[in-house]
Amino acid sequence: MAVRIRFVVKTDSTEPNERIKDVGGINNNGTLWRFSQKAIIEDIEADQYQYYVSIDNRTVPVIVAQSHSGKKYLKTELDGEQPDSILNLPSFP
Repeated sequence: MAVRIRFVVKTDSTEPNERIKDVGGINNNGTLWRFSQKAIIEDIEADQYQYYVSIDNRTVPVIVAQSHSGKKYLKTELDGEQPDSILNLPSFP
């Protein structure tokens, strides 16, 4: 199942693996959901869910990347080292 990420909770860090604290979205019933970056990484790696963001009406998959120090973090297939596509999402309401 593909789940759209619509919101982000950021940190003040400049390290790619530490810039995203949580991500969230909207359930089919209109309620909000929010999970930690770690929980989303676990979902992706376990093939439980696929996540994506919408950029200019395009569906862009969210993937798990690794920093130079080997720590895992979220970014999209379009991003370089920094997870800019996710960081540009609105803050969690």
